[in-house]
Amino acid sequence: MFIKSFEDVPRLTLYSAKELETELTKIKDILGDPSNDWEKRVEMCKRLRSLLIAGGHEYDEFYPYLRQLELPFQNCVKDLRSQVVREACITIAYLSQQLGTKLDHFAETLLPSLINLIPNSAKIMSTAGIVAIRFIIRYTHVSRLIPIITSHLSSKSKDIRKTCFEFLDQLLVTWPTHPMEKHVGILTDAIRKGISDADPEARAFSRKAFWSFADHFREQADSLLNSLDNSKQRMLHDELTMSNSSSSSSLTQSGKPYRSTVSNHAGSVENLSLGRTGTLGRRTGISNLPNSKTDASSGIPTRLRSTSAIDLSAVRRAKARAAYSTVANLTRGSGASLPRNPARRNESSVHAITSPERVIKSRPRGSSQSQPSSRPDSPSSRLSYATYSTTDGKGRTRNKSGIPIATSREASPTRSGYAHERRLSGSRMKLIGAGEKYPSLSSTAVPLMAERTLQQSREAEVAVADALRAPTRRRYNAFDDQSDESETSSVCSDRSFSSFGRSVDDISEVIHNLHSIHWSDRKEGLQALQAYLRSGRMLSTIELKKVTDIFSKIFMDPHTKVFSLFLDALNELIVIHKNDLHSWLYVLLTRLFLKMGGDILSSVLAKIQKTLELVKESFPYENQFAAIVKFLNDQTQTPNTKVKIALLKYLHSLISDMDPSKFSSANTEVRFAFMKVISWTAMHKSSDLRKYGE
Repeated sequence: MFIKSFEDVPRLTLYSAKELETELTKIKDILGDPSNDWEKRVEMCKRLRSLLIAGGHEYDEFYPYLRQLELPFQNCVKDLRSQVVREACITIAYLSQQLGTKLDHFAETLLPSLINLIPNSAKIMSTAGIVAIRFIIRYTHVSRLIPIITSHLSSKSKDIRKTCFEFLDQLLVTWPTHPMEKHVGILTDAIRKGISDADPEARAFSRKAFWSFADHFREQADSLLNSLDNSKQRMLHDELTMSNSSSSSSLTQSGKPYRSTVSNHAGSVENLSLGRTGTLGRRTGISNLPNSKTDASSGIPTRLRSTSAIDLSAVRRAKARAAYSTVANLTRGSGASLPRNPARRNESSVHAITSPERVIKSRPRGSSQSQPSSRPDSPSSRLSYATYSTTDGKGRTRNKSGIPIATSREASPTRSGYAHERRLSGSRMKLIGAGEKYPSLSSTAVPLMAERTLQQSREAEVAVADALRAPTRRRYNAFDDQSDESETSSVCSDRSFSSFGRSVDDISEVIHNLHSIHWSDRKEGLQALQAYLRSGRMLSTIELKKVTDIFSKIFMDPHTKVFSLFLDALNELIVIHKNDLHSWLYVLLTRLFLKMGGDILSSVLAKIQKTLELVKESFPYENQFAAIVKFLNDQTQTPNTKVKIALLKYLHSLISDMDPSKFSSANTEVRFAFMKVISWTAMHKSSDLRKYGE
């Protein structure tokens, strides 16, 4: 209900910054006067959300007015009307979701008032305040919020203490380490205080917060643990065991992170097999119930878990492995239709070494087995496995297509996508050890390897589907390996997995996502458009017009991730449709120059410069020069110093490559443009501006 209320507001359209200022002034005046009717104040809260949906936060004038709205919103949060408080909290949460860290001062001002809502006897007001704070913690990562939360951990209200410890745990789980580094001491004292709190729920949340804190600051957490008495240390270890958050009960053991050991597929409790693993076992407080069902892939009985104390990250990994098993079955079904000689299948099952796991199952019980670590290092075993040769030296006949038959492989979810070798390129990847049910990972490995494997399997499935479909025209890049076009490597190689990308057929859906007001939809649309263009397909004239119109607006997108993806998609669009974008060149150059005048990350700035280089190479110099002259003569443009420097750099580079005969001194527009450049050199604001202007 809370999230649905974000956009359950009347729609409006903004045409200018002046109109935005008028709307914000009206909102400030009505919300700032408590004597106004409560229904009007509720309407103004919704009005502010309507302005956000209409893109009001993309105007520079929005943020000065946002500072003026802090006091009116404080009054709304403290209001006695529950409906006013609820709408104010919904609006604050939506502001945090849309603005992120740009809401820093606003969130810092409103957070104490929101915390004071927690013990309110009116359930709707208390819940609204808690949810609003959760949104602020999730989206507004500002270090100044930490002292505000920790200062309320000494409150007389146990509800405030308990909820603030819960907020602290959420903050430690969701925030990166950098914003918290300034307040390590405050966080340490807060957790120490919470472990000894009088309220049992507050103590429970503080123990969870301790393990989240340990993920960021190992040494400080170790020091804090050693300073506690034995009973509190034992409770912390019990909390860790109950939540399945670690495979070790010692915090001081060298080389083992507090939680990263959970990512070890072989030793984690949530694994569905009971076979021998490559890590030490550990105690658990979760009861296992026997189940008559067995794992379809391995034949090993599985066990159910109780619903208490389930770790969410463990559930996520278990779901990833289950989905990976489903994808493996689907892949096997799609490959089973390929032709195969039955007689050869029986022979190969005896002689050929097709996978490390199958070697174990086919050997007698008393035979010796190589250690898991020795298999990838053994030249003989690697050669035998990679070349499909038999142990007695006789080669096994392969299919014409060269694609391994799915029926000769297990559908086990434990089968890693990494246990293969690229035959054409010669690049090798580590094979799974012979005695391992799951590939053993080091303590520094990425925790979500199962999800990454699942993604690769899905991409492989898409690759198979694309290979069976009618071929489409493809654009070849200079760095593409043409050997990847072979029948085998197009499906099996890891390079071809990434080159296929997503299968995008409905360009209208892509355009719809690009036009969405939700940044996540825009991000998905940009990824789909990039995959569509990389596949070599071209847009129609109408589709291209729609895309360029949308791109003109996305230049102002405040989300860095979206804008970075947008630049990648823009580069693909320029490469494919450079002959159709001459009419859009002026808008393209103008938007790129203006974007460089804002406060952007250095990585984004480097991407913009690469895009400008691509523009310079893709369009005629005369057209680019005409676009810059038009920009210089446009009286409505008021570029700042950064924009002027970027434009002059580009103009200098462009003129250096142009044919001198293309310049015409009789052209009035050119003379006026260079007169403006000369006037810029007379300014004393920037030495760089004078340098490039001269």
